[in-house]
Amino acid sequence: MEEKPGEKMAAEEWQGTWRRPGKEGDGNGEEATRYLLIGNVGPSCGVSVEALRDHLATMKVEAVVPPRESGKGKRSKRSKGGKAATYVFAAFGSATDAKVAKGKLSGDGIGDVKVMVEYAVYCPPKEKPKVSEEYVRLRAEDLGIDGLYLLKDFVSEEEERGLLSGLDESGEWKCLARRRVKHFGFEFDYSIRGVHPNKEIVAFPPCIEPITDRIAGVKEITNERFDQLTVNEYPMGVGLSPHVDTHSAFAGDILSLSLGSSAVMEFRKGEDHRRLFVPRRSLLAMTGESRLAWQHYIPHRKTDKVGAKVVKRTMRTSITFRTVRKQGGCSCPFPEQCDSQGAALPPTRMLEKSQQQQQAEAESMLEKARKFPEMEKDHVHGVYDCIAGHFSSTRFAIWPEVKRFLDGMPEHSLVGDIGCGNGKYFGAAKHCRVVGGDLSFELVQLCKNRGHEVVQLDVVRPPYRQNLFDGVISIAVLHHMSTFERRLAAMTSIVNLLRPGGLALVTVWAMEQEEVKKMKKWKKLSHGDSREGASVPVLGKDYLVPWSVPFHRPEAGEVAKQSGKVDEQKGLVVFERFYHVFERGELEYLVNYIPNVTVMRCVYDRSNWCITVRRDT
Repeated sequence: MEEKPGEKMAAEEWQGTWRRPGKEGDGNGEEATRYLLIGNVGPSCGVSVEALRDHLATMKVEAVVPPRESGKGKRSKRSKGGKAATYVFAAFGSATDAKVAKGKLSGDGIGDVKVMVEYAVYCPPKEKPKVSEEYVRLRAEDLGIDGLYLLKDFVSEEEERGLLSGLDESGEWKCLARRRVKHFGFEFDYSIRGVHPNKEIVAFPPCIEPITDRIAGVKEITNERFDQLTVNEYPMGVGLSPHVDTHSAFAGDILSLSLGSSAVMEFRKGEDHRRLFVPRRSLLAMTGESRLAWQHYIPHRKTDKVGAKVVKRTMRTSITFRTVRKQGGCSCPFPEQCDSQGAALPPTRMLEKSQQQQQAEAESMLEKARKFPEMEKDHVHGVYDCIAGHFSSTRFAIWPEVKRFLDGMPEHSLVGDIGCGNGKYFGAAKHCRVVGGDLSFELVQLCKNRGHEVVQLDVVRPPYRQNLFDGVISIAVLHHMSTFERRLAAMTSIVNLLRPGGLALVTVWAMEQEEVKKMKKWKKLSHGDSREGASVPVLGKDYLVPWSVPFHRPEAGEVAKQSGKVDEQKGLVVFERFYHVFERGELEYLVNYIPNVTVMRCVYDRSNWCITVRRDT
C-alpha cells in the first residue's frame, strides 16, 4: 500500500513502520514532515490515546497510531520492556498542519500534561513481488521455462544416507552466516561469485562418482564433465537468495541434488515469478534459458504450502554440480543477466559484507602503498630509464583490444594513458584527446620530443584531479607493482580519475603465456605477498624477466653495464624487470575491493588479461 500525502487512512491501515528521522539519511529531525511522534501519552501519563485524538481533532489530524508490536501485525499497548507504551504517532494532512500542531502541543500541552513532540518518518510497507502462478507446480514442464528439468527420486533413500555420510566425512565444512558449506574440485569464492580456475582443491569424494555416472546418462544434460562441487547444508528455515550463477565463471548446465528435505524453489525473470516444488532426493537441472536468464530462489521459511498441504522442512543438503569456464567469456543471448556482456548482477548479502570488509582493508593498504619497494626501484624504475630507447624501438604495434576500447569512446572524449611508455597510443584515437604520463623520466622525454602532452607520474598518485577523464587506459603497468597493496592502490587511482560513467581498460601479463619457452628464461621469485605479517591473498606469481640490449645500442653504455649483467659471449647487457603475472580472476578480485565499480568485460588476449571497468558514481 503506497501512502500518499493527503490520503486519509484509518489507524489500522497504517501497516508500515515509523521512526525518528536521521537513521536513513532523511534529515536530522528538524525538517518538518507531516508526521509527529508524541511522547508522554498513555494511561500512566494521565493522557489516554482517546483523549489525545479528541484534542487533535481540530488540528487536521488524519490518524493517531499506537506503536507496532515488533515483528507482528498487531498494534501493541506495551513497550519492549513490558511497560505500557508512552508515545504514539500522528499523521496530518500536510507538513504545515503537523508544524502547527507541533507548536500548539509543545506550548500548551494537553490539559495539565506536558508532552514531548518530534517530527517522525513513516515508511509504507514494501509491496510483495507479484507471483504469476497462483499455486506451486509439481512438474518442471508445467512452469513453461525452457531448459528446466526435475528428475524425481534420482537417488534412493539408501543412496541418500550414503551420500550424506560420505560428504560429511570428506572435505572441510566452513561456517557461513546461517549455513555450512564445503567445496570440491574448485573452491567457490563468494567475493568474486566464482572460482580461481588455476587453484584446484580436494577432488570429488568417492561417494559422488556413481551420481556423476548416472548424470552422464541423462540426455537433457549437456555438460561433458562437472569439475566443481558445492555442498550446502541449510537448517530448517534457511533459504537461498535470488541469483543467477555467474555466466563468466561457469559454463553449461547447473545441477542441484536435494537431500534430507524438500523445498519450494521460485524462478524469477523480472516481474514473472514461478514456483516449483523440489522434493527430497530429486535432481534439478537448469539448462539453457532456465540457467542463464532466470534467477532461482528459495524463501527463508520453515514450511511450504503445496496445494492444500503444508509441508514442513527439515535440514536440507544441496549438492550443486558446475563446470568451471577455463577461458573466454559468455556470449549467450541473455545479456541482461550476463556479466560477460556487462550486466551488473545484484550483490548478495555475503558479497556486500565482504565488500565492506575489503574496503576497510583497502584504505589501510593504500597507506602502505605510498612507498616504493626496493624491488621496483631496482627492477622497474631503474631498468626502464636505462633501456628507454631500445624498449621504444620495439613498441609500435597497436593492440586490437586497446583499439577496440579507444574506438568505442565517444567523440571529443578526454582519455588518460597512465603508464604511457613511449606514447604509441596518443595518436591511436583521432576522435579523442589523449594525454598521460609515465614514471620513467627517459620515456617521458622521448614522448615530449614527439610532441605529446605528457608528464612524469606515479600511477599510485597521478597528478591529475579526480573525476577528470571520460576514459583511462593503463597498458602493461599493474604487473610491475610488486605487492597486492601497490596493485590495489594503482587500480583505485585509475578508477578515481574517471568521471561517473567513465570506462577504464587495464591490461596485465597472464600466467597463461602462449610462448611457454620464453618462461624458461624467467627467474621465479618468492611471492611478494607471502611475506611474514602479510594479510592479503597470494594470487599469481612473481618473476624477474630479462631484457637484453645489444652492445651496439647506445643504451648499452658504461652506466648501463654497471646496472645490468654483461654477457660478453653474446654481446649483450641483460636487465631484469620485475613482473607479477596475473592468474584468471585476479583482476576481478582486485576490482572487488573498490566501491562503485562494475566489471564490463574481462578477456584473455595474447598472453594478457584485459579488464574493462566502469565507474558507477
